[in-house]
This record gives sequence, C-alpha cells and structure tokens, in this order.
Amino acid sequence: MQRLSRWYARLSWGVCAVCILVWVSCSGNGADATGTGEDSGLRLTPDSSGLDSTRAERALHELKREALQSFVDHFLIPTLTEFAAACDALVDACGADAEDPSPEKRASAQDAWRIVMDSWQRLEVVALGPAGAMGKVIGGMDLRDEIYSWPGGNPCRVDQETTEKVYEDAEAFKLEFVNVRGLDAIEQLVFVEGDGNDCAQNSNLNTSGAWAALSSEEIRQQRADYAATLAGIVQGHAGELKAAWEDGFGVALATAGEGSEIFSTAHDGLNSLTNALFYLDKVTKDMKLAEPSGVSECEKEACPGSLESLFAHQSKEHVRANLEAFRDVLAGGLVGAEGRFGILDLLQAVGAGDLSLKFESTLDAAILAVAGLEGSFLETIESDVEALRDLHGAVKEVTDLLKTDLLSTFDLELPQRAASDND
Repeated sequence: MQRLSRWYARLSWGVCAVCILVWVSCSGNGADATGTGEDSGLRLTPDSSGLDSTRAERALHELKREALQSFVDHFLIPTLTEFAAACDALVDACGADAEDPSPEKRASAQDAWRIVMDSWQRLEVVALGPAGAMGKVIGGMDLRDEIYSWPGGNPCRVDQETTEKVYEDAEAFKLEFVNVRGLDAIEQLVFVEGDGNDCAQNSNLNTSGAWAALSSEEIRQQRADYAATLAGIVQGHAGELKAAWEDGFGVALATAGEGSEIFSTAHDGLNSLTNALFYLDKVTKDMKLAEPSGVSECEKEACPGSLESLFAHQSKEHVRANLEAFRDVLAGGLVGAEGRFGILDLLQAVGAGDLSLKFESTLDAAILAVAGLEGSFLETIESDVEALRDLHGAVKEVTDLLKTDLLSTFDLELPQRAASDND
C-alpha cells in the first residue's frame, strides 16, 4: 500500500485515497469484495463524500495507466535489456566454440544458452506488441517466432541444414523457415550428443548418404558453425524487439488513454496485457505440463516427447521462469524495483484485496511445487508422474483466478484463444 499512497499523492485534484476506495467497495451494485459476485462488473457511482462517477472513473483510469507504465519501466524494459545482453554473451560463446571446438567451449556455449533461455522464458509470458503475431496481436511484428519457434521446431530439418551448410550465408539463412532458426535450434546444436541425427532412416538425409559421409569432427564443427550463425541472427532480433518497445509500443502502452496512438483508453491497454498473460494458461499449463504428464489427451500414460526442452532438459527451469515472470508482472515490476505498481495494487485499490492475496499465495505454492521436484521433468515423468500432474494442478489454480476473478473484477475481455476453453 505504500506504492498506492505515493500514487495518490500525485493526483492533481487532491482527492483522498479513502474516497477512491469508497466508490467501489460501497457502490451497492452486488459485487463482492473479490469481484466474484453474481454482478461482478466494476460500478462507478457517486458516494457520500461527493466524489462523482466521472471523477471516480478518471481516478481508476489513472491507476490503470500507472500500472501499465510500471510494467513497461520496471519489468519489460529491464528484462529486454537483460535478454539483449545475454544474447551478446551467447554470440561470443558460440563464436568461440565454432572457431576452435573443445569440450570446454561447448560447455560455455551451453551455459550461455541456459542464461539466454531463462531471460527469454520471462519475456514469453507477455508476448504482446512486437513479439506477438502480426494480425492477431495489437502491434504484432512476429518477432517471437523469429527468436524461439517452439513448439514448431523440426530437429530433422536442423540436421538437414547442418549438412547443407546454407547457414554460412547468414543473410540468406534469415529467409529459411523459423523452425530451423532461433533458440530452439541452437539448443539442439549445442546440446545434442553423438553423431546420429533426428531423421528417419528412410529420409533423404540418410538414404542419400549425405549424413554418413560426414566424420565426427565435421559434424561437431558444422553444428558449432551453424549455432554461431543462429546466435547472431537471434541477437539481431533481440535488438529489434528492444528497439520496438523503447521507440514505440512501450510508449503507446504506457500512455494508454493519454495520447497513445494505439490504445484509446487505459482499460484497453490493461486488456492487452492481461490477454498476453494467458500464456500461462494456454502454453505453460496446457502444453508444457498437461501434455507431457498425460493430463490432456495422450496415447500413453505420459508423453515425454511433448516436453519443451528435449536436448538441454531445461523444461522445469522454463516453467519456473514463466511463473516468476507472471508474479512480477502482476506486482508491476521486478523484485526490488523502486515504485513498482501493478495489477495486485489495482486489486487492492478497488477493494479486491482478498483476490490480490489469493494470487500471491497460489503463485507462491506453484513456484514451490516446481522447486520441490527433484531432477528434470523427464526424470519426474519416469519416477513420479503424479508430481508433475500436481504441479499442473497448482498452476491451474493460478490461471483459474486469471480467467474468472481478475477479468470479472475489471470487466476485461477473454482473449479469443481462451474463449472455448472450459477447464
């Protein structure tokens, strides 16, 4: 509440904080304290202090805009900066490995990839604006798939590209399909063990003898060269993404309803942000957990082949990063960020403090559930698949709050991709 108090002090009309809370919690329109009553839409009506509904709406607008500004300043830009720096380090590590391959340099490239992916998995949770799909997301520039195309990767095609060496011309290689580029392809190239390939025996790569003609040393060198090219391409897209946020979309989101060329109201901006957060529901919960653990339809008791990280075995770390980023976005910024103000603060401001606390407790429980798993997700599936299913249930408790309570409290729209989801 200290952040909230600081914000109220900036209100030009000098309305006291108590009044702003009163018009929500005492409006008498049937909503309960957490916004989950039969009529949970937010009602703005005059209260006994004389604060009229127009001024109340303006106050809530300013609070929403403050949350959007905090998200950009205290989460998005710092995380993009961290990601760009990690990409620079990945370029150096992969370049060194390609110049003179050795076990030590390969290990350094692997470490650099892990750091990049930890940062990227935090950005994945909010793939709105430039990272989003063009034509489907406001301000979308398709940069997400350019950087990381999972689950659309194609390991066999990566092996084919390894032999064809088209990657030697980086500019030409940018025109190849995204499933042979990006961080997912780099994972395969720097973590795969042995001289085998991921193509079927009757594939052209094997029947033509192209792969068999390569020595172990050539395979190792060409994988390293390929990874170095991809690291440079990803580095370029990371710079594009950062610039797009800093030079345009970030300003448009932070000024929603206050001169923004994209968002006419702060409510629209908040709706765009919460829509992006459905990544935790549709991707983290459904694809990263339900599919491999067998919670969703699977031809076997479990489907480990559906795991996100098949070569580096970092699926658990990816889910942890998703959850931590979701928590930070709700809080309005990274842990320790001075003056962060987020969706949790908004909930407190409109009298839905119970929902704010419930988000915090369920997120803490889900993050603890990840930390409590021993070994990788693959090892968990093999030894105790129920533990992974329990984690799925813990994440579902978080996403249920997102899909129902949060949207109804602020009268936000359900994203199209979630409209048919009944779980």
